[in-house]
Amino acid sequence: MGRPPAVDRLGELKVGLSTSKDVVAVLGEPQGRGATRSPSFGLKDSWLYESAEVEGTTARMRMLMIFLDKDTGVYQGHMWMASGMLFGQTK
Repeated sequence: MGRPPAVDRLGELKVGLSTSKDVVAVLGEPQGRGATRSPSFGLKDSWLYESAEVEGTTARMRMLMIFLDKDTGVYQGHMWMASGMLFGQTK
């Protein structure tokens, strides 16, 4: 499901300089859009890129969140997560 996020291209984006158009040019259109609020950085637009692979009982999910200034659309940073989980296993 989905296309793995192009995390190897994140270095092309510059915090405080890259625009939302630059993000789309580097990463493509996001699968989701929303907002994130944090006490440390306030309210930001958030874009989600994600993919999931399932092989037998193993699933791997990759998620990349891009944060943009709510007013200007300028890139503020990102958060990248990946996991491998076993389904149907108990201990």
